[in-house]
Amino acid sequence: MKLTRRAVIQSAAAAALIPLDAWAAWPAVVVHKDPNCGCCSGWVAHLELNGFRVQVFETAELNRVKTRLGVPFDLAACHTAEVEKRD
Repeated sequence: MKLTRRAVIQSAAAAALIPLDAWAAWPAVVVHKDPNCGCCSGWVAHLELNGFRVQVFETAELNRVKTRLGVPFDLAACHTAEVEKRD
């Protein structure tokens, strides 16, 4: 997915229609990303524009993070996220 100006504007307009108390219902996302990767920043912006609370940790040791989290090799990417579990 390419992050375009039109997509950002449409997402912001749609987000403005969501009641404020509904924003708290979205889970928090912790993103581990390579500090030199531009697509990861675009993905974080996409998450934020769609209501997710995002905390970003930049690291050059993504393989260690993926191993700790049990990410299968064939599903690995340049960023990895942990999503808050809700009961």
